[in-house]
Amino acid sequence: MSEWFFETPWWLPTFIAGVGAVLLWSGNNRRDRKLLRYGFSLLAAAILLSLISYFVDTEKEKAVRQTDRLIASINKQDWKTFRSILSPDASFALYDNADQITDAARRGVTEWSVNSIRIFHQRVTQNADQITVEIDTLAFVQKDQPVRSTWSFDFEQSGKQRLLYRITPISIEGRGQEAVIPRLPRPK
Repeated sequence: MSEWFFETPWWLPTFIAGVGAVLLWSGNNRRDRKLLRYGFSLLAAAILLSLISYFVDTEKEKAVRQTDRLIASINKQDWKTFRSILSPDASFALYDNADQITDAARRGVTEWSVNSIRIFHQRVTQNADQITVEIDTLAFVQKDQPVRSTWSFDFEQSGKQRLLYRITPISIEGRGQEAVIPRLPRPK
């Protein structure tokens, strides 16, 4: 039920506002104050619903924002921000904590000459407290050759923010994670 307030589909406030406008028009033509009040009430409800949906971030939206920040931090090579998005006990393939993941990301970006990464599709699912963001990306490496990949990021609530606790490579250039893991920098 709360998703109707916080993840409002665009058509819901539009429909409510449309009904409100019809009631306002009808009430004005008939000089019926009751219809006018209903029309104004529905318009106000549509505006309120739109404002709540716009200003209140859902847990899914927070996870998507963290994913966007993570990719932006890689593009800027801002490893402090990258590290702050990871849970202390985050895991990714060969790595068992956030410091190892951050170090491996730093070395991988340098080793593979990653110029930038762009997200071109995101899918978000929520199961109880776990939120998974699956992203399709294009990484521009070396001479701006694009490398297509799909990743899964699992987020958990930690205090007041969502932190990334598991990174799973789904595919890179059509190869599964079994082909990716041997190419990763070894943990120090």
